[in-house]
Amino acid sequence: MGFFRWLASIMEPAPPNYELPSPGYWLRPEIVDRIAIVPGDLNVLLQEAPRVWKTTVADTNSLDTFIDYRHTVVLIAGSNELDHQRILDWIIPGDIVIYEQDNGGLIVHAVKTIIINKDQGRRWITHGLNPFIITDDPYILTDNNIKWVCIMVAYTDRK
Repeated sequence: MGFFRWLASIMEPAPPNYELPSPGYWLRPEIVDRIAIVPGDLNVLLQEAPRVWKTTVADTNSLDTFIDYRHTVVLIAGSNELDHQRILDWIIPGDIVIYEQDNGGLIVHAVKTIIINKDQGRRWITHGLNPFIITDDPYILTDNNIKWVCIMVAYTDRK
């Protein structure tokens, strides 16, 4: 390999799907299945029990080293519009959310910035946590895009 080809190869950024180690599989999935979330369990005050979704994430590597494929994420959403707004009001940068793209696809990423605009409402900027993915998501989100909030990650081997 010539010097310039070698130099170019070490200067190239890692691809966006760069695999990094994540925590191991510590819990059996059936343990997580028994977890129930009721309004009194949360710091945010809700009128009704939240909707709860326990699922895995896609194997995109965008959340490596925190969440990886087959880990279980426990997500909540409001059971009614007021409760969902209360949940959105509670989110801070660093929280993990699931947002819906215009094409209906769902993305699990971390909130980087929340912008409050008097005329346009709240705007959300999100990104993955893999340090080799250094760009923000290409979407500026609104409250309508944010569908779920991650309240727990269980390091399971859910298939």
